[in-house]
Amino acid sequence: MAFSVHSTVHPCISGKAAPAARRKRSRLTLAVLASTCLMRPDLALAQSAAEDTYRSYIEDLKKLGIEVTSDPVKYDAGSDELTVPNMRMEFSGSFTFTPPQTNKAEAEVEDDVTEMAADEAPTEDQTAATPEAKADTDADADTGADASQETDALEDASQDAPEPVTVTYKAGWSSKQLTLKGVAKEDGRYSFSTVTYSDDTSFDGSIDFDGAASLSMDGTMAGVTAENYSVVLPDLPAEDEYHQASRWLPFIKSLLASSYDTLLSPEATISFKLSTPDGLDLGEETAGNEISSMTGKSVIKGFRASGVKEGNFGSYGFDSIVATTEMTPKSGEPLKQTISQGKTVYKDVFTANMIALFDPAVPETGERLPLLGHHRIEDYKRSQELEPGKSLELELSETEVNGISLIKRDMDPLGFLDRLMTGNEPSTSEMLMLPLQLYRSFAVEDNSAKDIKFTLPIPDGSDAVLSGEVGSINVKDISSDRFGEVVLSDVSVPSMPGGGNLSLGEFRLADLEFAPFGPIADLISVFVEGTGNAPDTLGIARAVMPLSMSYGLQDLKVVLQDGTEVSADKAGYDMATVVPPVPTNFVLKNENVSVPVAVLDNEQAAAFLKAAGLEKLNVSNDIKLYWDEATQDLTLSPLMIDVTGLGHLEGSISLGNVPKAALADPEGQGPLALAMANFKGAEFTFDDKGLTNAGISYTATQQGIEEAALIQGLLAQAGLMAGQLQNEAFTEMVNEAAANFLTNPGRLHIALTPENPVPVAQIMGSMVTPQVLPDLLNVSIKATN
Repeated sequence: MAFSVHSTVHPCISGKAAPAARRKRSRLTLAVLASTCLMRPDLALAQSAAEDTYRSYIEDLKKLGIEVTSDPVKYDAGSDELTVPNMRMEFSGSFTFTPPQTNKAEAEVEDDVTEMAADEAPTEDQTAATPEAKADTDADADTGADASQETDALEDASQDAPEPVTVTYKAGWSSKQLTLKGVAKEDGRYSFSTVTYSDDTSFDGSIDFDGAASLSMDGTMAGVTAENYSVVLPDLPAEDEYHQASRWLPFIKSLLASSYDTLLSPEATISFKLSTPDGLDLGEETAGNEISSMTGKSVIKGFRASGVKEGNFGSYGFDSIVATTEMTPKSGEPLKQTISQGKTVYKDVFTANMIALFDPAVPETGERLPLLGHHRIEDYKRSQELEPGKSLELELSETEVNGISLIKRDMDPLGFLDRLMTGNEPSTSEMLMLPLQLYRSFAVEDNSAKDIKFTLPIPDGSDAVLSGEVGSINVKDISSDRFGEVVLSDVSVPSMPGGGNLSLGEFRLADLEFAPFGPIADLISVFVEGTGNAPDTLGIARAVMPLSMSYGLQDLKVVLQDGTEVSADKAGYDMATVVPPVPTNFVLKNENVSVPVAVLDNEQAAAFLKAAGLEKLNVSNDIKLYWDEATQDLTLSPLMIDVTGLGHLEGSISLGNVPKAALADPEGQGPLALAMANFKGAEFTFDDKGLTNAGISYTATQQGIEEAALIQGLLAQAGLMAGQLQNEAFTEMVNEAAANFLTNPGRLHIALTPENPVPVAQIMGSMVTPQVLPDLLNVSIKATN
């Protein structure tokens, strides 16, 4: 590279012979200039140091394969600025890797060899009819034929083996003028007090996969300025055939250890083009019509970064970005996508911890490492064509993320890539476990979005769309171990496809704690690799069922196509367990869930409700079932069900000494363990609000009899059932309560309140002497108006 010095600034160290015109200058002028150089030797030394450091920087870049060219460099000692005109950096190269061969091909070879060996083997008749000598000869011939056939099969397989792929890449960076101020080097670290690229800076790059696919990009930047920039340029990793990916880890660590106070660029434009002559399969969306090319352009305004130290960012972001993409299928019209967003900022970004995620030397401790402190986007908009003329539209006024962290897991992504790039096929289990472990490596403390608007075309061949708004989405404490909370608020879909509308005040999913990952990993190994014994259905459920979960909604209103309305003031479900998969804490609570009778699937129930004069079924309930591990009590309380226009039921049941085994093994030792429990009490109260009379009227009509006759029949049945216990006082109590309730429905109260808990085994044993049960359980049945 050429270096020169501006002679009018430092003629004393120009290193060039003075031209003829200058030799004619006066002796006085020469004396003054010479005196200046003698009096200020620091100017000459500064120039020499700056240029020497820059030369060293260029040489270190060259060691990395980066070629730098420019016009002669100029140095101004007064401002301590080094100017590099027409600077160009280029980096290019290639590498070759062999895609892995599938086990399927190997299996087909083995099957072919086995079939050919079976075809060529002599039958028993042939062996019996052949003299011993001829048999030996034929056996040798058969062995040779088998070997020949096997060789042919293996040769065919080798011909089907994947061909090596050569990847060629190139990248460049150009600027009409690069200005460096405060150039220095200390302990291998280069530092610059200011780095400034001119307004016409540009960059370009390309990568090609043996013509099967190629990606090219280019861009411009309206200047770049960095303050107090420093970097260590590492050595290239040594060649290693078996570690083509992991050998770059130390290099990347060193390269990311750059630092600067601020970096600014007013505007940047980036364009790219992806070409795939054979088509790019993007899944079901492009099945049968793969993407042949993709182009895109992004315009970023007001980029800024600050507080970057050892690769970790204090903050970075930009004022706005607009990105457009166009996908061209092999046939048909291009599909366009546009994404824009306003002010965007990222704070406290720890890239070093991201590198640790891929470093096998970093142990798995379960500790959370910070990755991102804060992220915010304003005015996000997205428009994506799903097919010509039909687009997915999405808008958010703002979205915010706080506290993204990393959790090191038992995985080696770089080792996986090493094996892949040397042609070694990973096992199916590895291919499944790696993305699972990567997913398990991230956790989010808080994420929210506000003022969301969406439009989604319905894929039914019509022009129908689903559009609506969501006031906010809030997510807290999300990881592979649990979902702390997900809340959607103020959901509105004013026009449903086919008619109707929907509104929802709030939907909440919370306390979703997933099962431990270890048993799930074992299941993957069993079902994918065939190692170990497959568990039964209960074992599978125990391995995958969440340990707790809670969801609920409120203020739901759905207007159907015919104008009928489904609504709910509140609906919720809570579940937790210490004995998976059986819930040991279960709560179901609903308030004013209203469903039109006309939409019920049960025709008989709908007919009864219509006969009772109900057009809507309005239900509220509150049910809780809880097992206390410390006391081993199993309690159902409260038990409340209210149906408007029919009745209100409340109750409770309590069992004691319910062992864990009764819940943990319901199909094995459970029934025997449950027999060791004891009955502590139960109580039920039903307030009739129309159910009894409606039921009598409906049943009598269906059977074609008088209501009075039906009541007498019911009373007779009640007496017969009570009489089976052979306890006269109990039978009389039942008959009296039934008569009062059926003839004048009001409140029916049933209580079982033994003085002391009664073993379940004793209750079951009393079946041979049923007359003792009413007194043993202290049964009370009363009906009042």
